[in-house]
Order: sequence, then C-alpha cells, then structure tokens
Amino acid sequence: MWEILDGNRLTYGLIEEYSDCCRGPGILSQKNDYAHRRLWTQGRKYGGILHATSQRPQLISKDALGNAGIIWASAMDTAAAKRVAAEMDIGADDLRACQVGEFFCRNNGAAAEKIKVFTPI
Repeated sequence: MWEILDGNRLTYGLIEEYSDCCRGPGILSQKNDYAHRRLWTQGRKYGGILHATSQRPQLISKDALGNAGIIWASAMDTAAAKRVAAEMDIGADDLRACQVGEFFCRNNGAAAEKIKVFTPI
C-alpha cells in the first residue's frame, strides 16, 4: 500500500483481523516494521486511510491504536476492554456492559459516546 500513496487521492486499505499483522501490543519497531509503522504514523499525509478490524484488540500495536482517528468498540473480554477503554477514555465496565447492537464510538479525539447501531431480531 505504501508504494501507491501519492498524496493526490485518498487510498483506502482494509486490514481484516489486524492483530494477526502485529508482533504484539507494543510499539512497532522502526527497524523490523518500517513500512507497517510508517503507514500508521505518516500515511494520512499521503492520502492513506486505513480501516482495521480485530476481535483481539489487546494484541494490536500501540502505534495503530494510538493513531486511530475513529474507534468503534462493543462488549469484549476484560483484558481487551481495559486496553480499548483506556484509549477511548471510558470505563472498561461500561464497555463490557454493551448489549448486542450497542457500541462506543470515539471520533477524532472527541468524547466517546454510546450509540445503538441496530436492534437484534
């Protein structure tokens, strides 16, 4: 993806199960993860818009979670809820209490809000 970013047009990338692309929850290494780290820290300057999904957010790199403009999260296990809730500045118990169809959304640093996206049938 890095090779096609030119800053003249938006280029979208979707990373399914992003935690599988990370060595662990720490910071991406400048040496070992150069292009990967550069996408998260500099990609927006060149039109890169990344969408990443994961069922295991506690395994996502700090660079990716910290540079995310928008985060959507719903009920998850304790370890994951603590990590994501801290990034969204909400309580982990509030996140864990989400019902099916309810999500917290933090949009570009604004306060996270709870949104009912759908009602299960």
